[in-house]
Amino acid sequence: MCVDQHPLVFPSLVFSLFSAFLIFINKTGMLHASLKIYSTLISSLDKIMKNLLFSMLIVVTPFASANTSATTYESHAVIKQQIQDYISSNIHTLGDDNTVQVNNIDYRLKLKKCPSKLVIKTSHDELKAGRNTLNVSCVSNTPWRIFLTSYIRVFKQAYVANKTLIKGAIVKRTDVVLKKIDITSVHKRYLGNKGQIIDRAVKRTITSGSLFTINNLTHQTLIKRGDRVTIQASKNGFEISMDGIALANGSEGQRINVKNIRTKRVIQGIVDNKSIVRVRI
Repeated sequence: MCVDQHPLVFPSLVFSLFSAFLIFINKTGMLHASLKIYSTLISSLDKIMKNLLFSMLIVVTPFASANTSATTYESHAVIKQQIQDYISSNIHTLGDDNTVQVNNIDYRLKLKKCPSKLVIKTSHDELKAGRNTLNVSCVSNTPWRIFLTSYIRVFKQAYVANKTLIKGAIVKRTDVVLKKIDITSVHKRYLGNKGQIIDRAVKRTITSGSLFTINNLTHQTLIKRGDRVTIQASKNGFEISMDGIALANGSEGQRINVKNIRTKRVIQGIVDNKSIVRVRI
C-alpha cells in the first residue's frame, strides 16, 4: 500500500501499532511509564491530523473558488465573441471581403456576470475600415462599461500601377492593372473607375503595385501659359472662332483666362483640349 496515495492510512497504522505496544507493556508491568508515552503520542497524532486536514482544505479551496469565479464573472472570451458577432452583422457597408481583429481584454479585469445581453455601440454612426472603438456595457443593478478597440481590414479589386510612374508622367492604359488589394488606409480615396486614371498626370511618384488615388493623380495640363489657342464662342447655335493667348496653365474642364489677340480683350473660358478654349457669350 502506498501512503502517498492514501493519506489517512499512515496515522491509523501508527495508532494500531501503538495500541498493541500498550497491551504488551501493561502485561510486563510498565503501565505507568507507558501512559506518559501514550499522552505524548496522542498529542503528536492530533497535530498530524490537523495538518493533514488543513492540507486537504488547501487543495479543495482553489477548485471551489474557481467554480464560484466562473459563475460570478463574465468570460472574456464570451465578451469578445459577442463583439465579433456585432461587427459581422454590421459590416455589410464595407463589402464582403474583410478581416476583423478585436483587442484582448485586460486579464486582471473582473466584470460581473450580466443578467441580460451586452449592449455594444460604436463611437461612430457606423463601422469604418481601420480602427474602431467599441463601447461595451451591461445594463443591470450593478452596471459596468468598457471600451475595446477593433481593427477592420478591407480588401477589394482596385486599379494599381503596373510599373513605377515618376512625377509628371502621363498614365497610359498599359500602366494600369486590376488587382485585389488592402484598401483600408485609402478607403473612399482610391479611384475605382479606369476612366479617372487614364491620361491623368502623376502628381507624386507611384511605385509599382500602388493604388491610384485622388492624392497621387491630377488632371493633365493641356494648355500652358503663353500657348496660342483657339477661342470658340457660341450663342444660340452660332459659333465663332478667334485667335487667343493663354494667360495660365489649364487642364481639361478647368477655367482659365485668355486674351483675344485682335481685340486685346481678356475673357474667361473652359479648356476643351490642347488648343481650344470654349467661351459662352
